Amino acid sequence: MDNHQPSMRHRPARVGAAARPERAPADYLFHRNDIPLEVKAFALARLGNDTQVHPARRNGSYKGTILLNSRDWLVQALGRHMKTAVAHRKTDVMLVGSVKWRDENRRLGGAAVQVHYNGGSGKVYPLQSEQSRPRPARSSEPTRGSTGIER
Repeated sequence: MDNHQPSMRHRPARVGAAARPERAPADYLFHRNDIPLEVKAFALARLGNDTQVHPARRNGSYKGTILLNSRDWLVQALGRHMKTAVAHRKTDVMLVGSVKWRDENRRLGGAAVQVHYNGGSGKVYPLQSEQSRPRPARSSEPTRGSTGIER
């Protein structure tokens, strides 16, 4: 009978909730090196040298502020501390609603948008913040201390 325990190098890799599969490069819509240097430099200048600039991913969803709107690229800052940016090729996205108007009138920089990809094509929508969402109508009943009479 062999009581030999397998060495660490022969044990199978741990599988389960703690193991995270690495994303295949195919998840990106394009290679990181396809992002022009001037586009990366602009994001770094605006957000700091510790900023990471990534290509958009297939089926990805992003919410954030437009840092750069060029003829061919949109760069969007993500996260509370805005230390990550995503580059979107304009050929991969369709601008919707007021985003399209802002782009045509060169007013898209600084706009809060959401970008949703379905496969390799995406749509850019205005990001409706919690504060700007319509609120439920107030009750027409007078509140305590109110006479219900409008002045």
